[in-house]
Formats: sequence, structure tokens, C-alpha cells
Amino acid sequence: MGSVFRNVSPEELQAHLRYVASGALPSKHATLLLGNPVIEVPVLHESFVRISDRLILALRSGSIGRSALDEFIEALRSTGQQFKVRRSAKLKLVSQCLPYWSVSDTTFPAQAVSVLRNLYDILGRTWPPSITVSYPTFDAADELPGTRDRDLAGEAGRAIGRAVGRILGG
Repeated sequence: MGSVFRNVSPEELQAHLRYVASGALPSKHATLLLGNPVIEVPVLHESFVRISDRLILALRSGSIGRSALDEFIEALRSTGQQFKVRRSAKLKLVSQCLPYWSVSDTTFPAQAVSVLRNLYDILGRTWPPSITVSYPTFDAADELPGTRDRDLAGEAGRAIGRAVGRILGG
């Protein structure tokens, strides 16, 4: 288990999206857990050589349902949002919708939150939901907003590792 930030507001979520997009995480991803029942949305940072880096939200049909995902894709098309669609291998049904933004655009966090709000409208749920941001490792910055939960045994191990590193490193 990595770092988990609970009780994140939509405004604070923008700071987490900026952090993932900055490329500061070695794993280059985080997971958003929205509402109850939980909608799991992986957030990915992709780096490219010839085009600007992207922040991607991976919305899966298993998390929100195929019909809602189809309706969401139509909503994205009508707004002009850039996205990719992944389909299942056998039946060619939509399995994922991947809206993305260039991280060089300074408005991408607000646009991403707006897309999540549109998803909630399609699902007929109230906004804002309870938002939890989960990082797979403990390298999430301490200054990120939200109530942080950490594994105490892992913290102790990292503290010992840092101390040994300082001793060996000089």
C-alpha cells in the first residue's frame, strides 16, 4: 500500500492532477476513488519525445457500466474533448475511454475535474463525491492536500533506509 489522501475536495484534486502530470512520480500514475459505490479512475502521465506530455484519465466499463461509458463518449464528442477508445478483443465492445490533456496547457486540471463532473451527471449522482487519491508508492509529496494515511511500518523502514544512506553516503 502506498500513500492515500482522503477527503479531497474537487479544488484539491486539481493539485493532485498537477502533481501526477509533473512527472515527479517514478510510477507515473495514481488512482482516484470517487463516491460510494466507488468508481475507480486511474490517472496516468505519459511522456513522449516529439509531442508534449499527457495526463490521461482511464475510465473503464467495468467501473461505470458499458451503457454509461457509451453515453459519456458521446458527451465527450459533443464538447470536443480529445480522447481515445479501447475495445475488447473478441466482441469489439468499448472497454475503456481515455480522455487526455496536454500538460503544457495550464487549464488541464480544471478541465479534468469538469469531465469527472460530467460523468457524475450522466450517472445521475450528486457532485462532489467523496474523493480519495491513492499513490502506489510512498513518494507522494507531503504538501499535497487531503487527509494522508500512511503505513507506519513502511515509514519506519524508509526512515532506517534514509539513515543508512546518510551514513554510507557521507
